[in-house]
Amino acid sequence: YKKVTEKTKEPNDNLDKALNQIGWCYYNLSDFDNAISNWVKLNTPESNYWAGFSYFRKENYLKSIEYFRRIKDNFPKSSLVPDSILKTGDSYYNLKDFNNAMDCYKDVMNSFSDTKYERDALYGLSWCFSRLGKEEEAAETAKKFLKKFPKEEFSAEVQYKLAGYYYDNKNYKQAIEEYDKFIGNFSDSDLV
Repeated sequence: YKKVTEKTKEPNDNLDKALNQIGWCYYNLSDFDNAISNWVKLNTPESNYWAGFSYFRKENYLKSIEYFRRIKDNFPKSSLVPDSILKTGDSYYNLKDFNNAMDCYKDVMNSFSDTKYERDALYGLSWCFSRLGKEEEAAETAKKFLKKFPKEEFSAEVQYKLAGYYYDNKNYKQAIEEYDKFIGNFSDSDLV
């Protein structure tokens, strides 16, 4: 693939494929800088997503936000839009910019309801509320999550967190009920 990129002067499908594949090779070697340098030469939803994700893996969250946002702005019909908005929210979360993270998660919830994207956005939103000290809102979001996604990824963790909220607020009767639900529904969880 490197030979194709060196010999080709004009953009074409083979060059694009070679740049993408070289990016993947470097990504799989965890050489994110070289992966990014190949993907940024392309301007596709996929190349922007994987450049953003590579920056995310490097913990360069400001750059990851830049690339994830390009997908929604430049490719609004791409199937990568919901995940790119989620990853933008996750990047803000990691920067401890919980309000912007919440805006992203709410955008996903409003635009992609009843999907795995809404599930992940509810999960992130609950954590943002917790980090902002808004435990009551975190608990309400956890209840909404469990109602819509009772047996999904993160459900055991959310159920346990909800029980802990009631315990911490000395609502022991409700805490017992939530811990019982946790034990009954997630007995195979590592948290039990």
